[in-house]
Formats: sequence, structure tokens, C-alpha cells
Amino acid sequence: MEGWIPEDPVNPDNGQQEKVLIVWRKLSEDLEKDNLMLDEWFKRTCINTRDFGHDIIFVNGSNNLFKLKQGRENRKVRLIEEEFLKRMWTVEEGT
Repeated sequence: MEGWIPEDPVNPDNGQQEKVLIVWRKLSEDLEKDNLMLDEWFKRTCINTRDFGHDIIFVNGSNNLFKLKQGRENRKVRLIEEEFLKRMWTVEEGT
């Protein structure tokens, strides 16, 4: 799934957005096979994790995709599970 998220969640109406790609895959007990399938999917869809077509790529499960650093030291490829837990337990002021 492709879409956009606000670059600044605290100020979502400022017009600044990040293009995101979300990859959810069915995982097996074989991590090597799962990573091979993910790599092949990226090759078939002509999406290069090193380009700048997407600002962030969210993927479920452990993977071997290239972890590209961006200006703010954010990883371009992020684990859905880690991101969910981080955001689930983050308390913003005033809420």
C-alpha cells in the first residue's frame, strides 16, 4: 500500500508530507526464505529501497532490506512492529 503521512504529526495541517510504502507479508518459520521472497517482490515491482521514491518503507517482520539513513538519522526502512510499539506507548503533552 502506498500513501502519504504528515511529516510532523504534531502539526499535520502544515502541508508537509512523507510518501510511504507499507509491505505486509505472510511470514513462515524460514527467515531466509521470507527475506528472499521480499527481495524478489521488490525486484518485480521495480522499487529500489535506496532511491527516494518513498520517504519511508514500513515492513513487517525481520528483513534484510538496506537500512538507508536520512538527514535526521531516521531509517528509511522501518519495522512495523517496532514503530507500532514506539507510537503505542508515546504520550504526547496535552493528551
